[in-house]
Formats: sequence, structure tokens, C-alpha cells
Amino acid sequence: MEAAATDVFPPCRYTHEAVSGRWAACRRTERQTRPVARMWRRASNRLRRLLLLYGIAWLRLQGVHGEMGNPVEAKGTQGDSITLPGAVNMDDVLFLTWSKVEGSGQIRIAVYMYKPKGAGEQSNSLGPLKGRAELTDRGSLRIKDLKLRDEGMYVLTALLEGVGTQERTVSLEVIVPPKLELNPRQDVYERRGKAVKLTCTVSHARPMVKYIRWEKDGGPVDQHHEATTYPGKDSYESVLSLRNLTKSDSGNYTCVTGHLERIVAASRHVEVHYPATIVNASDLVVAPVLTKVTLWCVADGNPPPNVTWYKLGWQNEPTATLEPSDSTRNNIIFNEIHRNDSGKYACSAANGIGKQDWRTISLVVRDSSHNSGR
Repeated sequence: MEAAATDVFPPCRYTHEAVSGRWAACRRTERQTRPVARMWRRASNRLRRLLLLYGIAWLRLQGVHGEMGNPVEAKGTQGDSITLPGAVNMDDVLFLTWSKVEGSGQIRIAVYMYKPKGAGEQSNSLGPLKGRAELTDRGSLRIKDLKLRDEGMYVLTALLEGVGTQERTVSLEVIVPPKLELNPRQDVYERRGKAVKLTCTVSHARPMVKYIRWEKDGGPVDQHHEATTYPGKDSYESVLSLRNLTKSDSGNYTCVTGHLERIVAASRHVEVHYPATIVNASDLVVAPVLTKVTLWCVADGNPPPNVTWYKLGWQNEPTATLEPSDSTRNNIIFNEIHRNDSGKYACSAANGIGKQDWRTISLVVRDSSHNSGR
């Protein structure tokens, strides 16, 4: 009966004083197994610490991979500066290099090397970027005076403390602005009624431009002028034909082409020359003696005409040459006219193109009412 009762007793911590023998046996068993339990607890604690450190390192590594592992693209314009983006914490860097991948064999050529101060600091641009590259924030590489040969694949390799070696690839595309040539190469001077051709050629662009347009003095070109374009594989040409020139065609003509985010343009000035003409002048002038009289004429022409005044004789031949009193308005001013000032006067305009133009003006000087009464 006692044996049967003992078998159903609960574990030691639940035993009653009445079964003190059973309690003592359990205590002895616990003392014997305690070192093993302590060893298991220590092992479990170490395992938890290792898992925690591994988790932290894994999260950190994932963060680096998220930035460093993804290839990126960069575009720069020839002659400008470009920054190839890095993605490292410079405080963790033990060693860092930038390399350029060359050839079908994927050979890496070092273009920049960096070691922090603790390892005897070194920071040098190398190879094809020697003297043109510098390291910036987060291990980014800034390339100055970008050249077409700089285009290609670059690799950032960083040895990071507590992480190991990580890499990032950057694909660099070099954009070449178009070379624009405008012919004739000098400003154009042509006579009225003639024709002028302006030829605009765009070449050496990467990528090639897709349009050329013409402007006159910042606005559209007159519709009666024709522009013809000739797109090609490596060049783009447009010819602007100015036919039957008029004086209103004088101005600045600009060839404009768009290349990605920038505008490239070149201009030529077209000057239309035409003969001098007298467009207006004084009519018959009748004035009392000793009064002030102004004879005027307005001339037009390109180049601007020279205006000369003559007093005509009996056969309408010049007997005297008079300098304009007001050179800006080509006027002749008589402050006090006299009887002998009466006669015919001629205004002549010439600019070296065609013949001179004339306009005759008659001046009649009469006695004043006071003098006529004597």
C-alpha cells in the first residue's frame, strides 16, 4: 500500500511533510543535476548573444547591400563635372578604390585609391583620371573636365569594418554638345532684290539633335523665306533662303537647335543695302526779308546717305555747296534771309549705291511790309 501511495506523489516541490523521505531523495537528485542545468543555461545565453550580434550584423549588411548592391546610372556633359554616387559610411572604411572596367575582358583599371588616416592616409587619382578626380561625401567620385573617353562602367570597392568588402557599379554616359557651324562665317551685306543663303550644320552630337529652327531678331522668320532641312546619321543641316531681299529683311538670323536640356545657337547679321532716296523735302518757301527760314529734306538709304545742299544757277547747275546747319536733320537754316538768298536750292543724297537722288526747293524772299511802304 505504501509503495502504491508513493508512486502517485507529485514532484518534490509539491511534497508534504508527511513524506519527508521522498523529499530528501528529490533534493539529492536536484543537487546532482544542477551543474548540468547551469551549463545549459550558459550555453543558451551565449547562443542568444551570438544570434543577437548576427542579427545586428545581418541588418547592417542588408542596409549596405541595399545601397551598394544596386547598379546606378549617371550622365554628364563633355567638359563639365560629374559625380559618380557612392553609398558608404566613411567612418567604417578601411580601404576604398574606384576602378574603370575596360575591354571585353572586363579588366579593372584603378582610377582612385583611398586609405583613412589610421592606416597612413592616402588619397590619389590614378590612371586616366589622374589630376581630374577627387573623393567626396559617402565615397562618391567627382570627375572634372569630363571627356568622351571617360564613358563606361565604374566599380566602387569598399572594405568596411565589421561588414567586409562591398561593391557598387556605376554606368557613366558622356553627352557631347553639338558642334554648330553657320555659313557664311561673317555677317552678310547684300543689295536689295538679291538673294542670300544661310547654311547651319550641326555635327558631333551625342545623341544627335532632332530639330533645327531659324529665328530673326528673336522671333519667327518671315513666311516668304524658305528653310530646308537635311537630317543625316552624323550631322543635321538646314538652309535658309532669303530671296528678293527688301530693307525689312535686315536683322540678326539665328540657327537654334535643342540638345537634351540645353539650347545651342549661332547668329549672323544680314544687312540689306539699297540706294539713297529723298523721301520728303520742303515745298515752295516764301518768306519776308530778315526772317529765319529753314529748308529741310529727309533722305533714306543703307548705308546711311550723305546729304549735300546746292544753290542752283540759271540753268539749274550748282553754283555753291552748302553744309547742313543741322547735320542730324540735314537742314539748311537762314537766320536772316536777304533778297539775294532767293532762288532754287537742291538737296542731294548719295551712299555709293546707284545714282544720287535730288530734290529741288524754291525760296522766294520778299520785302517786309515796312520796307515796301517806303
